[in-house]
Amino acid sequence: NGIFCYGNCICDIKKSSNIVSSSDVKFNFPNSKINTNNFEVGRLILDEKSKLVVGSKAEIRSGCFVRVDPNAILTIGANTMINNNCRIVCKQEIEIGEDCIISFDCKILDTDMHRINDELHNKPIIIGNHVWIGIGSIILKGVTIGDGAIIGAGSVVTHDIPAGSMAAGNPARVIKENVTWKR
Repeated sequence: NGIFCYGNCICDIKKSSNIVSSSDVKFNFPNSKINTNNFEVGRLILDEKSKLVVGSKAEIRSGCFVRVDPNAILTIGANTMINNNCRIVCKQEIEIGEDCIISFDCKILDTDMHRINDELHNKPIIIGNHVWIGIGSIILKGVTIGDGAIIGAGSVVTHDIPAGSMAAGNPARVIKENVTWKR
């Protein structure tokens, strides 16, 4: 098994990085509903001693930027779809569960990306199983999103979101409980 890159892809995969997958990883995969000859540039960076774990039938669509820094771990569960133009920056650990949908233009960052008082602050992110993250949402460091949750479009998630709830806004807050959704 390996990484199968579609269209315009830039991959920087260090020898000491580790890719674990039960099937081929589809990176920069086209959205079948749009022109499959018009790919946006996708970028995958796996730094020294980084680890990428991808479940079967997971897809990372066209135009995504995925970076896993040294000694960091990014896990993407089976049957999870990360849609076009998403950005994932993993400096410590990001876990995305099974059967998730991450809509267009989302950002998931387990870091502040800058130093404050000469310290870089990283905290793991855990996204449960069967989570739907709406278009343009931002998931920030230290957040856990419970199984079956829905994150509304354009939300900025700065705190934990309970399982089976719908959250929206900036910062995201729970607006409905006991929700269910189908693919």
